[in-house]
Amino acid sequence: MQKIGERLFRWRYLIGIFLFISCVVLELHGSSLNVWLEWLPGGQQNSESVFGKLRNIRSDEWAVFTPLTLAQKDNPLGAFSYFSTLTRGGMTDSFIVYGQPVWNPMMIFRIFQAGYLFFSAGKGMAFFWNGRGIALFLVTIELGMVLTNKNKLLSTVLAFMVLFAPMIQWWYAINGLVEMLITGQLAVLVVHYYMRTTNYWFRFILILLLVWCGGTYILTFYPAWMVSFGYVWLVLIISVIVNNRKKFYWNWKCDGLLVLVFFVLFGGSMVYTFHKSWDCVQAVLNSAYPGKRVSVGGQVPWTALLAGSNLFFPYRTEMIPFLRRAEMPVCEFALFMDFFPIGTLFAIYVMIRRNKADCYLILLFLVDSLFACYTLIPFPEWLAKVTLLSFSSSNRVAETITFVRLLELFRAVGLYAKQKSSIYLRQKNVRNRKKRKRRNVIDYRLLKIKFMITAVLSVITAVIMGIVNRIILLDYLRIIDTIIIILVFFFVGFLVWNSNYRRILTGFCVLVIGISLIVGMTVNPLQKGLKQVKENPLVVQMKQIDQEDPSIWITEYMQFPYGNIPLLAGVASLNATNVYPNVNQWAILDSNRTQEEIYNRYAHICMRLVNESASFTLNGTDMFTVDLNPHDLARLNVKYILSNRNLEQFTGIDYQFERKAQIEQFQIYKVIRN
Repeated sequence: MQKIGERLFRWRYLIGIFLFISCVVLELHGSSLNVWLEWLPGGQQNSESVFGKLRNIRSDEWAVFTPLTLAQKDNPLGAFSYFSTLTRGGMTDSFIVYGQPVWNPMMIFRIFQAGYLFFSAGKGMAFFWNGRGIALFLVTIELGMVLTNKNKLLSTVLAFMVLFAPMIQWWYAINGLVEMLITGQLAVLVVHYYMRTTNYWFRFILILLLVWCGGTYILTFYPAWMVSFGYVWLVLIISVIVNNRKKFYWNWKCDGLLVLVFFVLFGGSMVYTFHKSWDCVQAVLNSAYPGKRVSVGGQVPWTALLAGSNLFFPYRTEMIPFLRRAEMPVCEFALFMDFFPIGTLFAIYVMIRRNKADCYLILLFLVDSLFACYTLIPFPEWLAKVTLLSFSSSNRVAETITFVRLLELFRAVGLYAKQKSSIYLRQKNVRNRKKRKRRNVIDYRLLKIKFMITAVLSVITAVIMGIVNRIILLDYLRIIDTIIIILVFFFVGFLVWNSNYRRILTGFCVLVIGISLIVGMTVNPLQKGLKQVKENPLVVQMKQIDQEDPSIWITEYMQFPYGNIPLLAGVASLNATNVYPNVNQWAILDSNRTQEEIYNRYAHICMRLVNESASFTLNGTDMFTVDLNPHDLARLNVKYILSNRNLEQFTGIDYQFERKAQIEQFQIYKVIRN
């Protein structure tokens, strides 16, 4: 078995490439796009499902991100153009905010979206979903090799724990989280290998790789996680530098030139991108939402303690009552399975046992403490800005803490696994047979005492964490759930505390791999292809009409996600999700801009025809309704309307509504101006 494991590890890159190619050819992906079948006419069943469950709660993926991506092929300005006119009623940046595939050199920093440029939509989707997962798994193994002192088994287990972490799987497709972990870990590895080699051709390649890491990380364009995870990469890089400082060779001429190359390439790429997308960046920063938010923390002190509850998230309701208050989406509680406080306590014990401080653990503890303080106690605004945590939020920082604690756990186990038990070391010094027999009795007694102590400690931590999870999610967790959490934490804790025995270490690895698969493998569905949604009768009908008469559409009297149906058909829509505001467009209806606070935001937009004058109503942080007088349709250049009601009642002297098609309750009207 060990030989098989060694061979699999040795050929891991070839295995990864084979899996990647196979999944792309078969068009296998994890999108919940077929949730649309519940909203579109036809009443079709999801026949493209291979495994798992579609996730309605991930509407930002299936209802926004994926439709925007698929619509790029039908961009009126050219397939996969940098700018698009499909949304917002005007020129829209497709690259910077939601990271859509475009024909541009800067796609090197969005490499996982490149599949859409060269393959069919289904294969492009598979390229995106599988490429990122396989890359994350392989990169995490390499970082694990650094953290665990080249322990192949622990490194592989860490890769499972990261890839199938609930936080990764629930947020897999959006906000660039996977890319942040790939590039952040890879940047740490680049510094590690740069300091260990004197081959300048290899160092040059590493510099190019670092440019890619930096550019990809920046262009995820989601500061809430960029900042918090940035702390993690920073302390890991510092630890790498400290641990390799004596082996590092620096040549001012050659290395100075390489540093210059890095800043020229990285700086030039970022200047080019932000210059090209500056209007979009300004619109986002000056919007009411997300805008220039300043978070001071102190709002969700208990979220980071809910790793145990994550065991049940894929199999229960997707809305969770939190502390008996309003229900929240399950993804907001998705974490890394860090088994806190086991890893933190064990890491302290390992350093005491070794009688030596560990740079990785010390710096990770500092980040852990800073983040814990931020989530517990509101910072003064100046301190939040100095630490840059003002760009993040309490919940995002709490989620990142669990990743920090997972690294603490595996670093500590990696250090401890190298040590031989003092019980067996003493046996080697005893030569007399009688004494050896007597000493064996004493050793086994010590072994039993150690097991008893670690068992008691594991019971205490397990019970505490079970009770904490139960108190926080009292209306979600049942008593049997609490017992399961206690048992899981007990077994993990007991195995961790005794992980310097090889068989126990193997048991720990098998257990946590199993846990990672339970909590993460079933979060996203396994789907094959995209035909069902793309071939829906309504989508096909809208596409045909638009091909004959390209115009601007709106969806009327229908809430989110109906507003994004035009994106599935690849037709221009005024009220498809505005990923950043078009203030001038809406100001046509609000000449004095008295309601700008409502429409100056990222938003899902509902439009309703009324006989009164136009007005705006804010329905939520990211949602507003526009009451639109039929006379205003001409001002907005709207020609086609998708509605679920009869619009002939609004026919007037200057205009009329001609029904072009009806599929079940969905009616398509053409606005004819007399």
